[in-house]
Amino acid sequence: MTIFLNQHHGTPGLVVLPASGWRRAQAFLASWPDVPGGVLTDHADWAAAAGVGRLVAYENALDIAPAAFAYGARQALYAALSRAGRGGDPAAVTLASDDCVQVQRVAAQLGCQCSASAAGAEWVSSYATPGYTEIPREIMQAYRLVPERAGAMWTGEPPTHVVVPGGDGLLAAAVSVHLRPWGVRLVVNEPAHDAPLISHAMGQPGREPGLLVWQELERATFAYVAGPLAPHRVALGMRPDSRVLMFTEAAAGRAIDA
Repeated sequence: MTIFLNQHHGTPGLVVLPASGWRRAQAFLASWPDVPGGVLTDHADWAAAAGVGRLVAYENALDIAPAAFAYGARQALYAALSRAGRGGDPAAVTLASDDCVQVQRVAAQLGCQCSASAAGAEWVSSYATPGYTEIPREIMQAYRLVPERAGAMWTGEPPTHVVVPGGDGLLAAAVSVHLRPWGVRLVVNEPAHDAPLISHAMGQPGREPGLLVWQELERATFAYVAGPLAPHRVALGMRPDSRVLMFTEAAAGRAIDA
């Protein structure tokens, strides 16, 4: 069980996800056929275990990934058509990606071609690197649908803490941007056996997050926790009057177990 309190928390930085990009993503997701829904569930037992007044879960939050990827692919297609002046013919565009299954599905729905790699193909990936940021940025914009829906369903006083799964950091970064007006403390929670984000934050070697993900989380995350949260409730500032919104990968309360 490890906790890392972020010394850079609150440092001003670049706008990673502009509001205009979120509006474009919203319009796409409103018409895409396979966008999952979600509900908020109050968990009194989880709240008691965590020592907080209220704990609400938005479950299966990462189900948004396929729809977000589809949006990124659509934006890559449009960018290719715009650059080449191809008269809006999707069949003239080839998409390529490190996620071939998603590319094939999306390409079929958009009317373009796909391949694992091809000269001149439009690369679609959620992993941002120097010189490749715009498609990952669009994919991250689509992830904002999750905190948008959770925020719309939340009732009562705003949360004091938001707990987000780590993974590739896309959801964590999107939640961070979207819920910033609430002034919450963002806690990134990872399994003790697989915690690349906390390792990166602590300067340890390992799997690095994408460039845009880290531009957001490096300054916005209050704390990273590998393993259960309950042993660190004091360091996290969780008190009996705290209100916690937790985005979960599945219907499980492992994050708050003692």
